[in-house]
Amino acid sequence: MVEYNTPDYPGDRTKVWLDYYPDRAHDPDPACDEEDVPCDVCLSWTAGEGAEQHFVYLTTDIDKLVPGDHSALVAILDANQTTFCPEATTLSLTYYWRVDEVHPCGTTTGQIWSFTKVHCMMIDDFESYSDDDVDPDQVFYTWLDGAGDQYGIGGNGTGSSVYLVHDPVHCGENAMEYQYDSSGSEREMAYSEAERAFDPPLNLADQGEKVLAIWFYGDPANIVDEEPSDADVMWFEVGDTSDNVARTPYGIYAPDTPSDIQSAGWNVWVMDLATEFPGVELALVDSMAIGFGLYGRPKEQGINQAGTVFLDCLKVCEPICPDAWLGRRRYAPDGDVNHDCCVTWDDLKIMAGNWLEDRR
Repeated sequence: MVEYNTPDYPGDRTKVWLDYYPDRAHDPDPACDEEDVPCDVCLSWTAGEGAEQHFVYLTTDIDKLVPGDHSALVAILDANQTTFCPEATTLSLTYYWRVDEVHPCGTTTGQIWSFTKVHCMMIDDFESYSDDDVDPDQVFYTWLDGAGDQYGIGGNGTGSSVYLVHDPVHCGENAMEYQYDSSGSEREMAYSEAERAFDPPLNLADQGEKVLAIWFYGDPANIVDEEPSDADVMWFEVGDTSDNVARTPYGIYAPDTPSDIQSAGWNVWVMDLATEFPGVELALVDSMAIGFGLYGRPKEQGINQAGTVFLDCLKVCEPICPDAWLGRRRYAPDGDVNHDCCVTWDDLKIMAGNWLEDRR
């Protein structure tokens, strides 16, 4: 920017500014201090003039980005490479990064930029499916159920039937309706299962604890055993590429109970990945399933358990708020902007400040 003949500098005097050093990396993406950055983020920038190499530093410890400390160096790239995709980053942490430009006459140390990862990674929000009868992107092609396709072909023989619905929904515009039946009256098995495969496998392993969460909406008409065993309630299954499988039932932590599926309102089911799915290689998850009733039960042993549950927003998140429920970890309430597990005037102050600054 150049200003001339200004009131402050009359006559022929001129002021000149540069908003960046020409030989230094600039225009970072993600932008500096950006929040809720996706888990699969790639870092990019505009190269400094004449740069022959880029030294990329990335760390969660800003003290490691002092000049002369190379412990956070993660990549050395050629002149035409101005994008770097980290192999693994952790949910909800703040990362600091810098790009040093190597020139024929020396090295230009870059600015320190930062970004914060999202608190949750969406596995399935049910938004990508179609409810068109002739569309191959219908939900039952992804979540294999007992009914199969619209022609009754390809089902798994259990009492499950899934459909795409637009009401009720927890996030977005779609949810999955799940009809379950453990009577064995219609199909070969007296339990229900809907399974989704992942190719390539999901990498859910991380440096810290993680939880799996799914929202469900019940129906007062749902039939639930008066004294259900762990095997006869709603359950979730995770499997890996080595055929290791683990299932966890709903209601093992108070105050959750199997009768929650009779509640006509959204509830969140939180599962600790490390403790509730033992033996599964979380770096190679290739399947997930939602079921009702004793897995593998033949139709001759059917029980009077049937109903409809709506499912939405399957996520992997960081555990946020510990509480008194047997040490279980729960999510922060809506409106907890600063992630201290409480909605207070501090959150309102942040929200007001952000809105006044840029209408976020």
